[in-house]
Amino acid sequence: MKMIYCLLPWNFPPIAPLDVPKFLETVKGMGFDGVSLIVRPHQSEKMQEVLVPAQQVRDAGMELLLRVWCDTQHSEWMPKMCRLADGGLNIHAPEAQAIMRDFCGVVKSSGLYGLATHVAISWSGSLESTSEEMPRYKGLTIGQEMAHRDKVRSTIGAAISVLGTKTPIGGQRSCPWHIENQRLELPVHYRENLNVWGDLWWGGREHLQPSINMAKAAMPSVPLIQEWDYDGFLAEDAQNHFNDTHWQEEFLARARILKDAGGILQVIHCSPANLMANAETFAEAGRIMSQ
Repeated sequence: MKMIYCLLPWNFPPIAPLDVPKFLETVKGMGFDGVSLIVRPHQSEKMQEVLVPAQQVRDAGMELLLRVWCDTQHSEWMPKMCRLADGGLNIHAPEAQAIMRDFCGVVKSSGLYGLATHVAISWSGSLESTSEEMPRYKGLTIGQEMAHRDKVRSTIGAAISVLGTKTPIGGQRSCPWHIENQRLELPVHYRENLNVWGDLWWGGREHLQPSINMAKAAMPSVPLIQEWDYDGFLAEDAQNHFNDTHWQEEFLARARILKDAGGILQVIHCSPANLMANAETFAEAGRIMSQ
């Protein structure tokens, strides 16, 4: 994959009047060759909400990055001790890994996993297998930190134990520079064979190459995906953060960096409306990534 477009749950009918097959043809015309879809535990009894568009993605000749997001939002059946305030799964709870395994079993038996070409595992309210939301910053000893890193590894491993590694799979990590020495995403399970990092828009452009270097060092010799929260970048606070840099110039400059580094550009959190309104810029990014 060179460019991946993330279709989020609120992009689909009946929430949004989107003709998915027709829209996918338009997306392909911009240079996207993959789509990312999310599945969550509260959808366990209605997998068709993701299964139908997933099949449409594959029918369109596109690759599918499936995000198996084991959060706790809208899943009141989960024990309270498993739920964090942000809606994430408390991986320190005794039941947490069993919940992850059970959910992955549902995803696999539904046929959804069989449609995926790549899989990213996450469980926090931020859609990442990050540690930022965990209660770990204040007075954490070295032993406690190591125990937490082991929990990150074992939670990713719990998903892999069910889904396997025939399809490239890895934990969804957050941007490595943005909260220095606090993210703790580097724990890698020995069976991971996909390297997924997020939010390359956060911070100045100068952070992108160091981020790629860190990601490659953590998991060398496996496919690398770097993300772009495009709608977040367009937000007013992001524009101010970038000193009103024209977003098209910034977006294309970062696409060139990713291309030169051999990274994979993923556009996430971009509404269909924003995608269509800025089709020329996305098409140019597609040309850059395809060169």
